[in-house]
Amino acid sequence: MLDITSSSSSGLSDFQLKVSYFLVSNKLLLRKIFIVLMVILNCLFWGYAIYGLALWGLDYQRLNRQTNELLFTSNAVLPGIEANKPQNLSVSDIQSFSNGSDRYDLMSEVKNPNANWLATFDYAFVDNVQATVYPGFALPGQRKLLLALGKPDSSAKLQLTNIKWTKITDFPAIANNRERFLIENNIFIPALKAGDPSRVKFTISNQSPYSYWEAGLVVILYSGSSATAVNYLAIPQFVSGSTRNVEMNWIGSLPGIDNMEIIPEVNYLDPNNIMPPSA
Repeated sequence: MLDITSSSSSGLSDFQLKVSYFLVSNKLLLRKIFIVLMVILNCLFWGYAIYGLALWGLDYQRLNRQTNELLFTSNAVLPGIEANKPQNLSVSDIQSFSNGSDRYDLMSEVKNPNANWLATFDYAFVDNVQATVYPGFALPGQRKLLLALGKPDSSAKLQLTNIKWTKITDFPAIANNRERFLIENNIFIPALKAGDPSRVKFTISNQSPYSYWEAGLVVILYSGSSATAVNYLAIPQFVSGSTRNVEMNWIGSLPGIDNMEIIPEVNYLDPNNIMPPSA
């Protein structure tokens, strides 16, 4: 008779034989235990899923209730939200100036009424010809002049797009430190004869501690209280402490000019416009 406890002929140890004998003898019991464990794990999984759905439902009801309170009740939060939201830009009618060559210089004023919001946007003077889109900005509280020089049509319409707002903290202190441009020796030189240009000459100094990749200058000529001509010049690399001699020309006849307005337009809130010291 074969001795099952012996491992000499089968090559199995006593422990392996005992384990095999136990598994064979209790196969049905082990199967039942496995099924019970799977049922328990399945119940735990579905219980956790139902618990998560219940929490989501409760949170959704809370958020929905709060949203309805904000939208349809006189909640005290709403006035605060409205008070901190930037007010819209205001845009004036377009002024048109003939430059004497069947072309027109167009000017419109954009006003930013917000004391601590920077507005950036794209703008175009749209007419029957394809309009060129330019990037623009309006500093907090700024009266910003938008120009289109040499347009073939005086009936263009100003179009603002992609308006974006940036909250500026402590803007008065920033402006006091960076908006320091000194304009001196400004003079208007009328044309001596037909065909000669009328000229404006002046100097501008950057007395701020910052250097700028580009500084814009708008010059408006007045006859009495009426604006009669406008021009624009960009100064590249306006270094801190430097002074530039500026001259602008107007071709065509102008009425008697008795006043001028020179407006620096520098976006000193744009870090990309500030030259690093290494430059």
